[in-house]
Amino acid sequence: MDDFGNGIAGVEIVLSGIDVNGDPVSASTTTDANGDYWFTNLLPGAYEVAETQPTGFSDGAEAAGSTGGDISTNDVIADIPLARGQDSVDNDFAEYRPSGIAGSVVDQDDVGIADVTLTLTGTDVNGDPVSLTTTTDADGNYLFGDLLPGTYTVTETHPSGYLDGHEEAGSTGGDISTNDVIADIPLQANESSYGHDFHEFVPASIEGSVFVDGDGEPIAGVVITLTGTDVNGDPVEIATTTDTDGDYSFADLLPGSYVVTETQPDGYGAGAVTPNNSISIELSGGDESTDNDFSESTGSISGTVTDDQGRPLVDVEITLTGTDVNGVDIELVTTTNSTGDYVFGDMVGGDYTVTETQPDGYGPGVSAAGSTGGDDGVNDIVGIELPGGVDSVDNDFVEETSTVSGVVRDDDGNPIAGVDVSLNGTDVNGDLVAQSTTTGSDGSYVFPGIVAGSYTISQTQPNGYSSVIAIPGSTGGSVDGTDIITSVTVGDGEDSEDNDFVETRTATRTVTERELPLTGGSAGDLARVAMLLALIGGPLLLAGRRRREGDIA
Repeated sequence: MDDFGNGIAGVEIVLSGIDVNGDPVSASTTTDANGDYWFTNLLPGAYEVAETQPTGFSDGAEAAGSTGGDISTNDVIADIPLARGQDSVDNDFAEYRPSGIAGSVVDQDDVGIADVTLTLTGTDVNGDPVSLTTTTDADGNYLFGDLLPGTYTVTETHPSGYLDGHEEAGSTGGDISTNDVIADIPLQANESSYGHDFHEFVPASIEGSVFVDGDGEPIAGVVITLTGTDVNGDPVEIATTTDTDGDYSFADLLPGSYVVTETQPDGYGAGAVTPNNSISIELSGGDESTDNDFSESTGSISGTVTDDQGRPLVDVEITLTGTDVNGVDIELVTTTNSTGDYVFGDMVGGDYTVTETQPDGYGPGVSAAGSTGGDDGVNDIVGIELPGGVDSVDNDFVEETSTVSGVVRDDDGNPIAGVDVSLNGTDVNGDLVAQSTTTGSDGSYVFPGIVAGSYTISQTQPNGYSSVIAIPGSTGGSVDGTDIITSVTVGDGEDSEDNDFVETRTATRTVTERELPLTGGSAGDLARVAMLLALIGGPLLLAGRRRREGDIA
């Protein structure tokens, strides 16, 4: 009978044995439409019945009948004892319609993978162990056929060059708790258990770079973390760091949903490319996801050098020193441009000092720390704390210039306004200087914003006056006639004062004793009076004393 209890017709059964008389017995028959067979008119003896395995069926179990027998040999019931007048019934042979287990091995695109080895193990309905091996065909399919009912396990030998994917139990179920294994597949007779599939994936990858905005300078040592869930539902978390070229990569990845996150590098600000520091990536099998880049912004330290007149100073040397947040010592040098500006760009955050080399011809002025703070010095700004990606501006230096000044007055000490005075010469930088001004209502004049150098001061003789004397001031000089003071040397940031010119009206007037400060006053006043007397002459003084009052016509 088959596995459903139905008889199998036309199966040949052969009887052999020795009867009670010692004569050999041999006979054969075939099963009827109900699968039954019988041998009649037998003498007592010991007999054996053997089945010819029916085509299209898998061998099942044998069962000795009512008088017993030996079933140790497949398709044979031996040593059946038969007594006089006794019937031995139910000497049965069970057969099974053939069953099979099938499936596929495929890649991420459901394309079959050929020549993958599959092993079937388990125990059939007869309790016999089973171990079979096959390989996938060109389409990635496999089949274990002609199986008896039982419980089986299919194990895949993982194909080289692929990453492990998930398993799928087929039409009759199974346990997929172990990688590359589909276990406990129940199989009934005449049953095709299909769809026991193994999914494999061509390795995928994610890569990118970390660099500086603008110039693309790579940033090494930046931590990049990959998180997400792969196609098998497993969580993924991997970390790496950028190399000396600023590159990073995650290789041998399964398909999945991933996020690449950058740990913000010290000393930089978030860049323009990925300001939120993360990139979401949907990855398919075999994908090479490239250019997942992060850019970082650097900062700068800048300022201006001017003189106290607000004029920019060109080619002033500025030195930046300090240590960035990564512990790297920094020393950079630049010079001011045509507008007096300087800048140190592409700066990593840190603690810095900006130092000015004192420009020739100027006195030390004042410095002013800029937008990120610092301590003001004479020629330096110390302790500029630069955060990552921030521009520290307005770190300025102002240099002290000199002035050249004096007074134009008459011999009575009265100021003479509106007198044209000129300053000419060459400063310490070799630049020619030519300025002019006029005296104010108090007779004074001043040339501000002067760079150290050697100068000549000259006046244009005022109408109605005759020159009396030119008097060099506080920084010395030489008199050339009565309208010129030469070789006026001005130092860095030094003020040259009291470069005076004394005039007398062209109409002569008497000088009285009261008008001559012969006593009292400063030594300079006395010296000027003495010089004035020498120029005017003794007779005029005597005449003034005889005629105490009035003018001489």
